[in-house]
Amino acid sequence: MAISSLYYSTNPIHARRLGAISGLGAEERHGPLAGILGFGAGHLFHSLHQGLAWSMLALVLLHLAGVLVESRLQRENLPLAMITGFKPLREGEAAADSRSRAGLALLMAVAMLLFGAWWLQGYFTQTAERPYLPFAGRALAQDPLWQEECGACHLAYHPSLLPGRSWQRLLENQAAHFGEDLVLDADTVRRLKGYALRHAAERTATEAAWKILHRLPAESTPQRITETPYWKDKHGAIADAVWRQPQVNGRYNCDACHLDAEQGWFEDGAMRIPGGKTAGAISLAPYRLISSAAPGIHQQGSIPGVTR
Repeated sequence: MAISSLYYSTNPIHARRLGAISGLGAEERHGPLAGILGFGAGHLFHSLHQGLAWSMLALVLLHLAGVLVESRLQRENLPLAMITGFKPLREGEAAADSRSRAGLALLMAVAMLLFGAWWLQGYFTQTAERPYLPFAGRALAQDPLWQEECGACHLAYHPSLLPGRSWQRLLENQAAHFGEDLVLDADTVRRLKGYALRHAAERTATEAAWKILHRLPAESTPQRITETPYWKDKHGAIADAVWRQPQVNGRYNCDACHLDAEQGWFEDGAMRIPGGKTAGAISLAPYRLISSAAPGIHQQGSIPGVTR
């Protein structure tokens, strides 16, 4: 039972690896397949990866059940033998020389520990002023005028977070921008609109842009990012108490939790919820990346719309 379960589990393991690599390249734009497959294919591989993960878990449980059944039938403590490496000999069996194998096992254990330390070193060396970002997205187009005008009151949200029709309506109605007159002249509006339409969700190849756009009904023209179905789905489980924290101060303040919000990347590895389980031992204030060309360098920034 145990042997057959292990044998049949190899195919899902290999398929799961393929699904993970394909999904990572297509959906996250990382790894050897980055950019080769589209976001639609990435979403498909993501779903396949999840299904295979559950199937592998089922096979693990089946394998454990086989170990227990085999232990009872053979009247041997197989789990203990797996841990200690020793088991009673049956009549007629010869003891194996395990000394050479012990050396190999020790070498493999040391190699695994060294690789793990190298792979996770960023998490061990990070500080509150310099949090570790395991992934950095492709540099997105930035516009100084956009940063100046939009960033004067809040985070200058990258245009890829809404479709072009939303930015067009927002800028055409800039005299009544959520109860305020932005007092922008015609040339400024024209330049801002040009930048927004060139880099809106339809024209920017990021995971966030694709998912926001493809969850949005064609007839919908949201005026807030927080109105999009994808945003609501991703943030729906966050308690109101989190939004009320001084470090967060509302749903609009993306860079309180997303350390790469200003760049428009929104990588999973760059998310830290202040005071939450994902924040670890770091007491997080809002962070800003100094430069997209140097994603490992950070500086503290103020909360948009609060301290300015």
